[in-house]
Amino acid sequence: EDAVRAAAAAPAPSLPAAAPPEATPDWWPPVDHAAPAPAPAVPDPFTTVCMQPAFDADGVECDTAACEDLDITATLLGPWNGRLPTKEDGVHQFGCSYDGALLDAWVKQPSPCCAAAAVAGAINGLSGLHRHDDNALGPLDVLAAMRGVLRDLVESKIASFERKLGADLAPVLDAVASRVSSDGRKFGISLKKDKETGVDGKYLLACVRLEVEARAEACRRAVQRQRALELGEEVSEEEEEAPALAFCRLWELYEELNEKKRKLAEEAGEDDESSDESDEDEEPDEDLPKKTKPARPRQRIAAARKAAKPWNWKNELGEILRKADGVAKTCASRPSTAPFGNWGLIKGAQRLREDARRAAREAEVQALIEDADDATAPVSSNEDERQLPTRTSLGFLGLPQDTLFGCPKAPPTHVVISLLAGGGRAKIPIPLKRDDSDEVIERQWGKLSAAFNRPDASLIFHLKNHYALIYALREWTSDGKRVRQLLCARKGQRPSAWVDWLEARETILGWAGYKLMVAERCSLFS
Repeated sequence: EDAVRAAAAAPAPSLPAAAPPEATPDWWPPVDHAAPAPAPAVPDPFTTVCMQPAFDADGVECDTAACEDLDITATLLGPWNGRLPTKEDGVHQFGCSYDGALLDAWVKQPSPCCAAAAVAGAINGLSGLHRHDDNALGPLDVLAAMRGVLRDLVESKIASFERKLGADLAPVLDAVASRVSSDGRKFGISLKKDKETGVDGKYLLACVRLEVEARAEACRRAVQRQRALELGEEVSEEEEEAPALAFCRLWELYEELNEKKRKLAEEAGEDDESSDESDEDEEPDEDLPKKTKPARPRQRIAAARKAAKPWNWKNELGEILRKADGVAKTCASRPSTAPFGNWGLIKGAQRLREDARRAAREAEVQALIEDADDATAPVSSNEDERQLPTRTSLGFLGLPQDTLFGCPKAPPTHVVISLLAGGGRAKIPIPLKRDDSDEVIERQWGKLSAAFNRPDASLIFHLKNHYALIYALREWTSDGKRVRQLLCARKGQRPSAWVDWLEARETILGWAGYKLMVAERCSLFS
């Protein structure tokens, strides 16, 4: 109505209504010439199973509340209205296979925790459990085990860094946490998603430097005093309160780094005046001996280079801070598995087995203790004896007190996860290359189909920024063209997308981390 009134009040245009004037007024376009509303998207039956969104109202990736069950006939044969294709449809050969147990077992991901949801669905499927069974695993159950893996990794890296630094890193980490809080930011929030409150490795390293610089003068005096004492020189009896030893050590490292930068800058300036050989300064002379020394085995060369390299303490410290922030991401209100790569799924499944083994052994020991008639039963410990508290290095993150670092329930079955197909130099069962011939690609598809049809295995696809289970395969030949597709999910875990094998190959070859993985059922103590 407003547009009609505006059109009536405006002067008549001098140009035909079919074309806009040079200076477009507010009343253009007229109501009867307005652009039509876009037509609703129609799913392509050859590539899409359903059009359910995989994001909530806040734009967070997750599965919706829609029913999980699928019409398997419509899913597999949707392009042909739920019937087997024939020659009249232009299809000369057709084949399909699906994992019915997996279609009943996959679980919704409540947040961007796709890796944990995929592993939980695979374990449930290999157990023959429905997703609503009391013994079935959920995404958060698996995520707790993966969080424990990441926590242990961070603490081992902190312990290694402290041995090299010769000081306790806790005061530095606490100072960084205080600066993050004073800046109005929080651990566990991605800087890409929220620039105002998120953090990343670069920002956290900058916080370390600022905290060291804030104590620079006190660190300098403390270091000078310590050096004088080591040389037997006289020092003032009045000893001022020095910063924590870790700050002094880091101050020394920053000073060494600044000195190296100054020397490199001076050398670069001299080289610019004498000759144009600046490229040689960027690379050390470690490549020169290769021309004169005989070739050595690759492992020995790598070990020698590693031993000769100086300690890259900034990279190690940045890795600690990034992975610590990753632990916080797994504890957020909408937890994420973004900190994990393929190694996280492999180690997470391994942690589930290790925890189950430990629980089984503890149950055996407890049964022996309670068996009063068994002369071999171990003697129970004194009730007055208390276990020493274990030191944790992640207190600076401020995690909730009830945070779990292990699966809260026993897995219904146990799996081993490994790489199945991918590019790169890794030795895997189905290696992919860009120059593979049609015959090689067909053999790769055959191996993939054989792995999918194993009753003791489920396949997981690491595609672009996502992990999803593979629920079904189908293939056909039409007019001499081979079509090979796998059913998975591009977002969420709901079986929703048929991905062509050639597209999957291009995705996998696009980055070394993209892989096809296999979860194989195994025994507890294998």
